[in-house]
Amino acid sequence: MRPTLDAPYPRFQLRTRAGTIYTEISGYKYMVESVAGFGISNRNALDLSGLDCIRIKNSSKTQDLALITERTVWIYPGYCWNGADWASDKNFLDGSLIHDLLCQAMNSGLIRPSNHKNATAIMTAENKRSGMKVVRLCYTHAIVNFYWTRKSKELYWPS
Repeated sequence: MRPTLDAPYPRFQLRTRAGTIYTEISGYKYMVESVAGFGISNRNALDLSGLDCIRIKNSSKTQDLALITERTVWIYPGYCWNGADWASDKNFLDGSLIHDLLCQAMNSGLIRPSNHKNATAIMTAENKRSGMKVVRLCYTHAIVNFYWTRKSKELYWPS
């Protein structure tokens, strides 16, 4: 049953191999229903410019939606995102979630745009862990880098 515009109720739930539960919703593609934790390797550690952590809150500033540290990202229930426009399957949900969150943090100036290379590597590692085939891993990585190269020219980050 599809939700109507006046009743944006969940349509169905998905569970990834990592155990993250998502609900497909109206207005976005997905909403996180369970806590999603992502470990980050030393090689892909994020540069938080001397901060211990970064919190992303909901629009009313009453609820944490994510916590980012150099080596861990926690995403809490209620975080919504539109997934990847060109790929929407279980192999790409966790990867697109963490990449979306990190790009949101870069776009809003919370972390430096120079973190994008690591964000894409983190996404690719999650996609691999989720069972994505090697050819598609390479394709996905290349497409994301292509779009970021175009987008990054629009971002301003003070020196």
